[in-house]
Formats: sequence, C-alpha cells, structure tokens
Amino acid sequence: MKTTIILNYLETLFINNSNIKTPINSKGNIDFDIKIFESDKNFDLSSIINLNKFILLQEKFFPIIFLKNATINSNSMNQFLLNIDGTINSLDFNYNASLNFDFNLFPSWKINGTFTLLETNYQVLLDLFSDLYNYYIKDATKENAPKYEDLGPAWENKFSNSNFYKIYLRNISINNNIQFLNPKQKNIPELKGNFITNDKILTLSLNGDNQKSHIIIQYNIDYLQMVPFHNLFLLFDLKQPELEIPFLCKNCKKYINRTLFSYTSNFNGIYIADFYLNNTSNLKFEVDSIIIENDYRREMIEKLLSIDLANIPVQLKINYSSYGVIYTPIQIETENEKYILRGFGNYNIFNGGKLNFYFYNKETKLNRNFVIKIRKDGIWIPSYLY
Repeated sequence: MKTTIILNYLETLFINNSNIKTPINSKGNIDFDIKIFESDKNFDLSSIINLNKFILLQEKFFPIIFLKNATINSNSMNQFLLNIDGTINSLDFNYNASLNFDFNLFPSWKINGTFTLLETNYQVLLDLFSDLYNYYIKDATKENAPKYEDLGPAWENKFSNSNFYKIYLRNISINNNIQFLNPKQKNIPELKGNFITNDKILTLSLNGDNQKSHIIIQYNIDYLQMVPFHNLFLLFDLKQPELEIPFLCKNCKKYINRTLFSYTSNFNGIYIADFYLNNTSNLKFEVDSIIIENDYRREMIEKLLSIDLANIPVQLKINYSSYGVIYTPIQIETENEKYILRGFGNYNIFNGGKLNFYFYNKETKLNRNFVIKIRKDGIWIPSYLY
C-alpha cells in the first residue's frame, strides 16, 4: 500500500522521459532509476534522478530558470541528496541540499542546503526587478485592484486552506544558506545570508559590506495571522556602483559617485494591491550625480522655467512616507552648479495630489515657484507659476 502511494506521489512530478508534470510549465530531458526494496516489516528505496537541459517556463517577466544538470540521489527512503547546476536569467548558480523525507498522511520535507550565485551581475538583477515592478506592482494602483477581504477571509480561502499549502508548505522546513559571489560590478560587495521557512514564518536575510558599499535585504512574513503580516527592509549604500538605474537614466553610470536607497515597509495582505492599500512605509533615495531622463515631466519643467536640463548631471534626492493609499510628505530635490529645484507635496493613488516647487537659478539669481498637479493615474499636469 505505502509503496503505491509513494510511486503515485513521484509520478505527479515525473511521469517518464517524454512527459513531465510539474506545478509550472517546463521542458527538458529526464532520466530516473527508482528501486524499492520491500519486506514484511519495512521497505527502502534507492533512486537516481537526472534532469539535463531542463528549462522552467515561467510567467511573463519572471526569471528564466535553466537547469544544465540536476541530480537527485538516494540510498534510503528518507534522505535525498540534490545537486543543481543552472542559470537564472543567464546568471550561473549552484544548489546543493539534503532532503529528509517522511510520508505518513502527507509528504513532509526538511531541506538544508546552500544556493550560490557563482558570478553576480547586479545590473541583471536590477533590470529584472524593474521589469517585475512595471508589470505587476503598477497594476496594483488600478481602482479595481482586488482588496484582501472582498470575498471573506481571503488568506484562508486563497492560501492557508488550500491543498497546496496543506500538502506542501505546511509540512516543509527549509534552512538554506545564500551566497551572491564574484560581483561583476567591482565596487559592490558579495552578499551572504539565509532563507528560512516553515509552516509559521518565511524569513529572507542578506547583507554585504566592503570599503565602498553596504547592502542589507531583510524580509519576513507571518503565515498564521488571518491576513498575514509582512515586514521589509532594504538598504543600498553604494559608492561608484557602475550601475544604470532603471526609471531614471540610461548610459549615465559614469556620473554616479554614490547612491543611497533605504526602504522600510510593513503591511498586511495577500494581493499585490496590498502594497498600496495596507502599507506603512518610508523611502529615502539619493544619487550623486545622475542625468535625468528626457520624459514629459522634464520637458514640462523646462518649458515652465525656460531652461535646458539636457545632459546636465544633478544631485537627486527623493523622500516620502506612505500610509495606505496616501503618500505624504513627498520631497524631491535636484541641484547642480546652475540651479536648485525643490518640490514638496502629497499624493493619493485614487484621488491624485500636487507638488509645490521652488526653483532658484544660481547664475541669474531668479526665483520662481510653481505647482504641479498629479492625476490619480500618476500623470503630472502643470498648474500655475507664482
């Protein structure tokens, strides 16, 4: 009886060399040899599973994971050894782990391992985050974005009462070391930390430090609350980072001497929309220096003030605090050898907002003040000079 159950469980993952069933779309080559030794009192298992040139086809803008070679070995029913060599969006990685398996009513796993990014290209990681942000996070500002309790206790309906959680996540314990080694950008440190999860919490912690830069990444979620609580802290204090910064510039990394990004967020929820609707956060961003991209906002300010901002490196500072859908105060400041521009205001993602700007031209000694209104879709509208 138990032999059949285990074989059926394995077959949900691997059917044969030509058909592969996984929770996500995938394709590749797989070979396996599984032997079960059974007696009147007990049974045991010996297995070798090899995946070769195996690709995990993800949703749009999620990283492409390619397994050059993955091997699972076991000489007993309860323990497996896993070794994977592959790439994530062209970045080489290695993962080694021991999997201790128990099967009573449900499969139960204990996984201890080490994930290593063999060469870290922070530009690739930053661009990947930018794509994810644009595709998923921006959609959360739509007025019809789902709110977490519209259909009852959504966390229970969508997650903690789901078969996926009950069968897999509730019965899994993971303790993985994480290493991002050999940065391609020479002034950015290696990152080391761990990823821990069980049926109560998930925690990710990474940090790196050298003479040039400092990075801290911390995230944890508490599963057990009816609507889970998230805590996120990011700190990137980078000197001469050799990075292009999405949203702000292209081909301008040669101007960046230092950038500081600090973000703290606490929120309850299960949907991406909850990042906005149920969030308390503080953001601080400073870069010295950067060329601001030529978009409609820059053109608008140039026309209002009759100045040319093209190809002029500036110091840029942005600070804000948010409480749910309200961002207040928002502070924006740019400065170079020719001018100072400061803005102060607020924004509500459903009602819009405004920014009051002060401009000072160091060469002509001209002072100007003007107001920019922000529509609820985020579009800036010139209001008036005063």
